[in-house]
Amino acid sequence: MLLVSSICLVATHASTLGYKYFANVDESYAIALAERLNEGFKLYEGAISQRGPLMYYTYALIARIGGWDNVVSLRLWALGFAFLHVGLVYWGGLRLISRRGAIVATLISAYALSMGLPPYDRFALNGEYLQLPALVAGIVLGALAMHRLAPRAHRWLLFGSGLALGAAISVKQSAFLHVAPVLVWVALRARRTGTLRNAAIDVVTTLAGTVVIPAMFIAHAAATGTLRQLYYYCVQYNVMVHVGEAGGGLTPMSFEIQGNRGFALALGAVTVAGIRALALRIAACVRERAIAPLLRGFGVGQYLALHLAVALISAASLRRFFAHYFILSIPILALVLGRFFDRMTRKVSPAIVHTFYRGAFATMLLFTAIETYALEKIDGRVAHDKLVPRVARYIEASTKPDDRIFVWGFSPWLYAYSHRRPAGRYVFSTYVTGLVPWRHDDIKGEANRVVPGSNEALMADLDREKPEIVVDAGSIMLARPIRTYRRWADWLYDNYCFELRVRGFDLYRRKHDASPCLGPGFPQPMRAFDFVGAPLEVPIPKTSDPDRTKWLFVPEDSLPAWYAESPRPEHADVLVDPSELKAGMRLESMPLPEQAH
Repeated sequence: MLLVSSICLVATHASTLGYKYFANVDESYAIALAERLNEGFKLYEGAISQRGPLMYYTYALIARIGGWDNVVSLRLWALGFAFLHVGLVYWGGLRLISRRGAIVATLISAYALSMGLPPYDRFALNGEYLQLPALVAGIVLGALAMHRLAPRAHRWLLFGSGLALGAAISVKQSAFLHVAPVLVWVALRARRTGTLRNAAIDVVTTLAGTVVIPAMFIAHAAATGTLRQLYYYCVQYNVMVHVGEAGGGLTPMSFEIQGNRGFALALGAVTVAGIRALALRIAACVRERAIAPLLRGFGVGQYLALHLAVALISAASLRRFFAHYFILSIPILALVLGRFFDRMTRKVSPAIVHTFYRGAFATMLLFTAIETYALEKIDGRVAHDKLVPRVARYIEASTKPDDRIFVWGFSPWLYAYSHRRPAGRYVFSTYVTGLVPWRHDDIKGEANRVVPGSNEALMADLDREKPEIVVDAGSIMLARPIRTYRRWADWLYDNYCFELRVRGFDLYRRKHDASPCLGPGFPQPMRAFDFVGAPLEVPIPKTSDPDRTKWLFVPEDSLPAWYAESPRPEHADVLVDPSELKAGMRLESMPLPEQAH
């Protein structure tokens, strides 16, 4: 089982690892912020996002060990976390269920992280992926404390459970909900045994462990003078904007279930079993005219079910719907199903169980081969199309190694792909635009969600750090080009000249003297595209500087375009895929109108 799981994980990671691609945009923004942290900028002041500090300090450690722009190193770390997750599920299954249950739980987890989830979620080292080991350890330690060991030893395990859950909370704040099942078990045991004093000590021990790691980061922020910023981004901004503006009831799971039928069927089976067990308890309460039957017999099964419910509710509580929100439910669901399998097969012949194992192994290996082949056919690009690395190659070829660049929008992977350090504290433009992903239709409300002072702070950063190239990727996913905003359009006009456009990427080069730009003006923004080049049917505000806007002919979405008055960019050829040109056509010989190349 361990061998098969390892083969599946390595094989399906091989494509993104071999082609050196990011699996998710979250990886690229986190590693860009990690570079700024390692340069000496303070978290939540000079390198900003709204996740917990442990996520970014972990990325800073990864960047120090392997290099911030080393995608291979990051892919190996992602594979290592996948192994760690699967190994912890196996350990948890052995300790809480049985060897048989552990095997099934581990196979389910390995399947989910190698084939079961969309590629850009199952490979990506995002917040949920970083949380997984700590969360699984915290859940298992909490169950061991309440289920197996003597009273003295169990408090150390409760403290360890709280410590692990505190680490998960420090990566992404929503994990704090998983402390509740441990406290519920403590409370129900106290009700049954009448040992309220011991229960109070258990609660304090668990909570004490939970707050240790978050308290360390709070103390560090206070010592570095960033406590107010940490509170604003991790709490206030999340509550009021990132979650508050995107909340509003539980998101229907139909979209996710359509693409993951195995997840839907497994979750449906668990839900039916849970409803049946709950109905039997309610019936017992009616017969006995008491609430005691509802609370009686709380054990490992009920504890895991409560954790699963918490994970699902947390994942489905936003209007935005991303599959990686459900990653935290995978190990818990796997352990629940492993426990079901163990109970169902206790009287089944070992030979039949072993036949099932062999069939599961063969099936996983077969599907792994198919999935690995499919990923190789698309050259390991699971999160963006082939234009992104081409734009990065152009940036690398046309700048010096010590130059900085600034990318406006949702495309921070250009930093690491081009090996050019990020300028400015924000690598996502949500904070300065007020856009809540993916609420593109609420243009009027965006001004109220802009982080106070963020535009001024970012502009001051850029004036100080002087990026050689500004990439306006605002048409990619964000649907808010930089020149939508007058202050940014004026800043761009004063400091940069338009160089060229490739589909949704507009590149501007810094002025190094007082000479005017050679081009006639700046181009009109393009329509919105997603990361793989498909058009997005979302509104884009009009440009704020129509007086400086000049029409630019774009022959093909993925071919570079520039004004005829401007010199031909020296490295424009790296932006062209030869297969996109007609036979015998060269880039400089494309038939174009007089006013544009």
